[in-house]
Amino acid sequence: MDFALNKDQKELQTAFGKVCAADIAPGAAAADAAASLQIDNLKKIARAGYFATAVPEEFGGKGEELVTLFALTESLAAACPGTAMAASTSAWLCNTAILKYGSESLKKSLLPALAAGEKLGAFALAEPGAGSDINAMAATAVKDGDSWKLDGVKGLCWNAAAADVIIVIAKTGDGADAQPALSAFAVEKGCGYTVGEQAKTLGLRAAPAANIDLSGCAVPAANLLGAEGAGWDIAMDLLDYGRLQMAALAVGVSTACFMAAKEHAEARMAFGKPIGVFQEVAFKAADIYIAADVPRLLANQACWRKQQGENCAHLIASAKLLASQKVVEAAHKCLQVFGGKGYTADAPAERLYRDARFFEIGNGTTEIMRQVICKDLLGADF
Repeated sequence: MDFALNKDQKELQTAFGKVCAADIAPGAAAADAAASLQIDNLKKIARAGYFATAVPEEFGGKGEELVTLFALTESLAAACPGTAMAASTSAWLCNTAILKYGSESLKKSLLPALAAGEKLGAFALAEPGAGSDINAMAATAVKDGDSWKLDGVKGLCWNAAAADVIIVIAKTGDGADAQPALSAFAVEKGCGYTVGEQAKTLGLRAAPAANIDLSGCAVPAANLLGAEGAGWDIAMDLLDYGRLQMAALAVGVSTACFMAAKEHAEARMAFGKPIGVFQEVAFKAADIYIAADVPRLLANQACWRKQQGENCAHLIASAKLLASQKVVEAAHKCLQVFGGKGYTADAPAERLYRDARFFEIGNGTTEIMRQVICKDLLGADF
């Protein structure tokens, strides 16, 4: 099986990559310094069709495959990781949740605007006291007539303040084997939640994140995603997409590290020569290139298998694990190529170094990825 991009997918990535390089990348440093959502960037990529990529044509999208969305996300992350984090959270998680689990009326109501980039989505799963341990979730949802009353706090939600739709997982009762019964909701702006102060993050600063207080939030019954009590399975499914999202972003940042290191190695002179001719520098550039290329191949296979409906959590976890580890290595070596200049905000290496660190944490830590892999390969008792 060939998991490489086909001719049409390559053309889409090339065209979108040109938009990113010309219109998004030049402002990446300023976006990081501003630590704010770049609305103009979102409008530009919306016009280029990013948000519509994997949405079916009947809902205003392009109906492309998951591997295409991966390729475009990678290109966007190479240009501006913060913008890519904000945009991909909407495209990978919010759009997917509504498409796979929303009613027909909810899809018709929300997906066209999300696909056009007129609305922005978010995903709220983790809580201040419940990250990897989803069973410790404290947020609740109680049925009240034709609506659900939500309560609790969700932590570090990307796009929280700007989102028009937030996918929220909350506890709706007691399940089997001491696990809570969870349900998923599409919570629209105006339902009554409160967004906390913007978090001061290490990197990805053009994708603001904040806690969400759900007290006083009332969601129409029609905005329940899937069946009541199906939230655990929905969350696990969406985490697969979120981990592919993380892999795409990590590969894109690794690519940015390679391009930055290559440009500097060609321009910086030492001992009368460009430093790129010295083996110590050249080998670092080669390692950075590998850090993007190898995880990309694994992730493309994972995207294809997920698209086919296969149960491939361990493969997705492997792709996310490898991509996140390699991007940290790539960022480290990129900064080393820049030397002293790389330690300053005047060089892209410093920003990319900060951005890279999140991918070993987001949508499942490196340690959790290993647990997922072992559980799938060695059995549920692991």
